[in-house]
Amino acid sequence: MDIEVVVEKSNGTIYNPKITELIISHQDPYGVNYATIGIAESALAISDITSHDDIKIYLDNRLYFTGVLGNREINISETSVSTEFPAVDYGWILGKTYVSSLKNWSSPTPIGTILENLRSIFIPSLTGTNISTGPNIASYNIPAWGKTVLQVYQELAKIADYDIFVDLNKDIHFTAKNTTAISGFGVVWGENILSIDSYIEDVDRVINYVKVIGDTGYSAYAEDSASQTRYEKREYLHTDPSLGSNAACQAIADALIQASPPINLSLTITGDLNVSPRDIVNVDIPKLNIDTTFRVTRVEQRIDVDTFETSIDLGTRPEDLTDVIAAINRKLALANSGYV
Repeated sequence: MDIEVVVEKSNGTIYNPKITELIISHQDPYGVNYATIGIAESALAISDITSHDDIKIYLDNRLYFTGVLGNREINISETSVSTEFPAVDYGWILGKTYVSSLKNWSSPTPIGTILENLRSIFIPSLTGTNISTGPNIASYNIPAWGKTVLQVYQELAKIADYDIFVDLNKDIHFTAKNTTAISGFGVVWGENILSIDSYIEDVDRVINYVKVIGDTGYSAYAEDSASQTRYEKREYLHTDPSLGSNAACQAIADALIQASPPINLSLTITGDLNVSPRDIVNVDIPKLNIDTTFRVTRVEQRIDVDTFETSIDLGTRPEDLTDVIAAINRKLALANSGYV
């Protein structure tokens, strides 16, 4: 593995420190991605490298991480001096910037329009070339100083069921989730899997019979008989007097069915740069009776002098029921307003 770290100071000075170890962590849903960089030179040799310097990390001549350095940690023993820097990607700008004035959209508005408006006002140092229009939201309100831009972006991405992240060139992406498995990469027992670090089959999240009661006289139910046979009947009752039709009740009932338990895997595989969070990947583990696709929710690259390993989390936990219900209610509100 060829590793090059480029540190650039605000005055244009460039440093290329020698690296002893490197950990890069990417996650989904998007928050802020991290790197931990071990530098071989002594603290005196790199005294000009400081926190908030810009950093680029190239792996096998491929730009893999960009961001800024955090506060360095110097470790001194009788025989050596080592230095470790944390780093964060440019998503940290979203997390440190508050929506400092009241923002209100009182009529149906494309979510991408809201994201671009916030970007242009509060974070103009990032571009929005890849902010797509996205679905409409009936209304949206942000109180002054109530949320960071990152919190708003995460909330709206969840409402839209879209991906959102900042790329290596400081550009914000807001795009529909990928649903097709990537080519040229798979996770296969006996080939690239080094260890299965955790396996969770969350049967407690199964709901295979739902009864919804709305306004007087309106109700609906949904069920999955195959799931009831396998996991026994697991019921859920939802009451909402604001539901004014059987169709509205049915939409909620159908959305709340979770016939199968979510499976979440954590694996360590041989080092691979071709997998990223938000990817859909093929997974084949006969020992666990798994031969299907999973969404990648975290990727961590771990590199030192002797090893290169990749840790990945696979699977998607179902949304909280309150989030599912809120999403359906938003769609109903848009439909009632004549929007889709």
